[in-house]
Amino acid sequence: MTMLVLVVEDDPLISLDLCSIAQEAGCVTVAAPTVSSARNAAAEYPFDLAIIDLKLGPGTNGADLARELLGQYGLPSLIVSGHLTDAVRSDLLDTAVFAIAKPYEPQAVRAAIFAALEPRNELLA
Repeated sequence: MTMLVLVVEDDPLISLDLCSIAQEAGCVTVAAPTVSSARNAAAEYPFDLAIIDLKLGPGTNGADLARELLGQYGLPSLIVSGHLTDAVRSDLLDTAVFAIAKPYEPQAVRAAIFAALEPRNELLA
């Protein structure tokens, strides 16, 4: 079964790269550049995973969106950020399945996608 991944990233080039990595991992992706578009997409599609940038523009926090998507839809998140400190990682423990620092290696993102989706794949087996 193909997994559906929501990619929430405000930088178009990084969004395209993350979508490509997820697609190479066998996923179908939907890109959302804003929190609003991510909320709309999550309400419309049954996503298996969200890949979310921590900083989504002024005053917008990807961790808050990840908590919202987890609470409302049970949607796990993979957080990507150029601002991952120990304090930020600690704050994400209740929210994100994984947190990956930018710049990232594509194979690290792919491995995190597979690991995050593994529990769902086991349920389908």
